[in-house]
Amino acid sequence: MEKESLQPKVAVVLSNYNSYELLSEALSSILKIDYANMIIIVVENGSTDDSLHNLKRNHRDIIIIESKKNLLYTEAYNWGF
Repeated sequence: MEKESLQPKVAVVLSNYNSYELLSEALSSILKIDYANMIIIVVENGSTDDSLHNLKRNHRDIIIIESKKNLLYTEAYNWGF
């Protein structure tokens, strides 16, 4: 059996609003975790800066859910699940 199939599936959900630098640091830390059965989901929460562009360019291995408006904290996380 593969290592991935022995581990429970883990989803890491992050929300971003005009905070690409902090998000990038968080993603770098998460990607260092040695856990094969993990997905990373970022809810891009209507940012008005270059967050979405940078996210798509630099982190192609994650799932991005894009909102055109700021959903605020709780609703953004609900979109991630």
